Amino acid sequence: MSASIRFLLLSLAIFILGQTVVLKSLRNFVTPLVLPIEYGMSVLGQKVIEAGRLITSIGSLRQENFRLIGEVEDLRGQVAYLREAEEENSLLRSQLSLVKETGLTAPLILADVVGRDNQSGSYLLLNRGERDGVTVGSAVIYKKFLLGEVAEVSGASARVRTIFDSQFRVPALSAESVTRTRGLVRGEFSTSLLMEKILPVEEVERGQTIITSGEGGFPRGLVLGLVKEVSRGDAEILKWARLSPLIDLSRVDRVFVVKE
Repeated sequence: MSASIRFLLLSLAIFILGQTVVLKSLRNFVTPLVLPIEYGMSVLGQKVIEAGRLITSIGSLRQENFRLIGEVEDLRGQVAYLREAEEENSLLRSQLSLVKETGLTAPLILADVVGRDNQSGSYLLLNRGERDGVTVGSAVIYKKFLLGEVAEVSGASARVRTIFDSQFRVPALSAESVTRTRGLVRGEFSTSLLMEKILPVEEVERGQTIITSGEGGFPRGLVLGLVKEVSRGDAEILKWARLSPLIDLSRVDRVFVVKE
């Protein structure tokens, strides 16, 4: 090998060795500076990935939330429907029991209360009328209670004069009295009932239940109220008794009309 070739190879070896040492030194210098940046970029990238997953998850949760809200609303609707059905069935069972107790044979028309006089309680408005078989004078009942009578009727609605109206009259008797004390019950002050035209010899006491006598076109045995006060006049004067009603009309939303 000639001297020139040996010199060239030696020079190349020295150059490569020098480069390696330089690169190693440079790497040793730069690495501590770059590592925090690389770590930060790695963490940032992971956070971005996690944020993307979170956004996707939120979108899925929102959709699931909307679905669950829809199901809850459907269930609420079903519960309300079942409650209405149960109330109607309970009312029907009560009326069936009344029919058995009183022997009422006339057909009953179920009606919704769609209006009322909240001030005096003297009338109710029903969503049943002539086309359903409702007629003027028909008795209106709720369970075992008499509520009133139909005063006006149109094709699809009826106006009911309640037992609290001063123009309302119904023959009645005491359910507990030995003599079956009789009288005529009418509305008084739109809040109470007055049983008048009681014969002086008739017995009537506080706490007795007053029911319809079956006269005047009203079914027999319907509850009107309890005696809370009795007049004590002369023997020649007819007695009267003030009654406490046992039904709150403001809480009644379905009734039966007794079809004549």
